[in-house]
Amino acid sequence: MTMNSYDITDIAPESGQSWKPEVGDTVRGKIVWIGDQIRDSYDKSKQERSLRIDLDTGDGIISWYVVTCTDVEIDEKTNKPKGYPSRAARAVAGAVRSAGKEHLEIGGDLAGKRVEDVPTKAGSPAKDFRAKYDPPAMTQGVSVDFDEPARAPRPAAVDAF
Repeated sequence: MTMNSYDITDIAPESGQSWKPEVGDTVRGKIVWIGDQIRDSYDKSKQERSLRIDLDTGDGIISWYVVTCTDVEIDEKTNKPKGYPSRAARAVAGAVRSAGKEHLEIGGDLAGKRVEDVPTKAGSPAKDFRAKYDPPAMTQGVSVDFDEPARAPRPAAVDAF
């Protein structure tokens, strides 16, 4: 198969400012790019898989890096990666599920909030997040009120009656 062109966004998308939140910080915007990558962990001791989610906040592009697997090395016994998804990854996945969807999509609205630091046995606290997601067809601007429970949207057919 011959390819006549390749979108430059797929080759090397422009990245925004990386979101590095403190407890209480919130980001919200329309998803304009999603891509995954393997990179060194923060302490350079292993390789991790990250999902980069670029959000157009209205004031520019913010890149939210969500670690989907903390260690991509394959365990010989289980034949699966040794790592696990970060709390941010679980928050994003939970927000997508709460919206009644199975895929995070470009054009949807995503909001994230770093809610607290949770003590761990390792000594350094885990960063805990909450997220909300509105899929593209339903986007009206996701609420950043993280105290309000997330609800799955009503199907259009229900609203028609």
